[in-house]
Amino acid sequence: MENDARYLAAFESYKAGRLDVAERCCRQLLEAEPNHADALHLLGLIAYARGGKDESAALIGRAIDEDRLRPTFHNSLGNVFKEQGKLHEAAECYRRALAIAPATAPVLVNLGNVLHLQGMLAEAIVSYQKAIEAAPPPRKRPFQSWKCV
Repeated sequence: MENDARYLAAFESYKAGRLDVAERCCRQLLEAEPNHADALHLLGLIAYARGGKDESAALIGRAIDEDRLRPTFHNSLGNVFKEQGKLHEAAECYRRALAIAPATAPVLVNLGNVLHLQGMLAEAIVSYQKAIEAAPPPRKRPFQSWKCV
């Protein structure tokens, strides 16, 4: 239970932009539980936010080694690879995420973006279309008229 509280504190600190606090919480958690997949993943995101792409890839890779069925982990690693210019590896990560959770619009968009960068336009369009099907844009509400009495 204590580790859950540490992770939540780390995650909330990360979302608030307090990366030093988030990192400290993750490292404390990993001292108690060295293979905590969420803490490894979050440390990878922190490293990425600080520009440490190689460290980020290594940490997220360790998180995946601990829990291969987390599409978020594969998506994050794909994002790191994309930033490193490793487009083929990025696409493979996105495909692994989609094999776990096929109708995940953000991952489908990420895959489409990487395919587009690789010049695979027809495949990119298919990925974008699937993203729209998975999470269609919200419908606009019809204009409502107001009566003043």
